Amino acid sequence: MPELPRFATGEELAEFVDTHDLAPYWDNMEPIGPAALRFKRGDLTSVRVQLTQDALQRVRKAAARQGMAPEAFMGQLIGNAV
Repeated sequence: MPELPRFATGEELAEFVDTHDLAPYWDNMEPIGPAALRFKRGDLTSVRVQLTQDALQRVRKAAARQGMAPEAFMGQLIGNAV
């Protein structure tokens, strides 16, 4: 069974999901919780955010603890805060 490729951005992952049959990858996937299902792709807009290296490292660590990509983690934090 093939291994799912690694993606540098959420956009790359979304493009892959939109253009590939994921059936061969199901056995290698794990559920990551309802937060990942909160938004449909068409509802998202990318924005640029400047962070210090220290803040980015903290975001990455916190996102990893939640099993999320840093972009999704920050989007969820901001979405919940406003």
